[in-house]
Amino acid sequence: LQNSRSRTQQMVDDLESFKASNTSSDGTIDYSAMQEKLQNNPSSAKMQQVLLHYQNMSPEQIKSLLIERAQGTKAQIIYEKAPMLLDFVSELLHDKNAIPNFLRDSKDFEKTKSMVGLMIGTIVIGFIIGFIIKKMNVGFFMRIWLGLFKFSLVWFLRVGVLLHFYGDGLRPMAKIFKRTMIDQILERYTI
Repeated sequence: LQNSRSRTQQMVDDLESFKASNTSSDGTIDYSAMQEKLQNNPSSAKMQQVLLHYQNMSPEQIKSLLIERAQGTKAQIIYEKAPMLLDFVSELLHDKNAIPNFLRDSKDFEKTKSMVGLMIGTIVIGFIIGFIIKKMNVGFFMRIWLGLFKFSLVWFLRVGVLLHFYGDGLRPMAKIFKRTMIDQILERYTI
C-alpha cells in the first residue's frame, strides 16, 4: 500500500511539473506546447515498440502470452470466466490500426476539451430532465417509463458525442469488438 501511495504521489508530482512547464506567466496553459511534448515523448516511442512487438505475433501467440503473464493474478480468473475478452485483447494488440488510431485521436487537446464540455452538458441535461420528471404529477409506471426515457436519451447523447469526436479512432476497435464478442455471442445463441 505504501509503495502504491508513493507511485501515485510521484505521478501527481510529474503531472504538476508537466503542467507548470507549459504555463505562461499570466497563468494560461499552452496546449499546443503540451501536445508537441506528448507527441515527441520518448514513452510514445516505447509504446510503439511494444505495439510493434505484439503486431508481429499471431493472435494465438498473444493469447498464450497473456495467459502466461496472468498466472496467479485476477486477470487469470477474468480470462477463464470470459474467454471472449481474451480474444478481444489479443486481437486488439495484434491489429495494426486500432490502438495507434485511438492514441492519435486522444492526443488532440482541443478535441478533448470540446468533448469533455459536451459530456458535462449531458450530465446537466440528465439533471434537468430528472428534475422535470420529479415535478410531474404522474403515476408510478409512467415515472419509470420517463426515467428509462431519460436514461436512454442521455446515453444516446453521450455515445453520439464520443463517436463524433473519436469515431475514426474507435472504428477499428469497434470492428474487433464486434468480431470477437458480438459475433461469437450471436453464433452461440442462434438456432
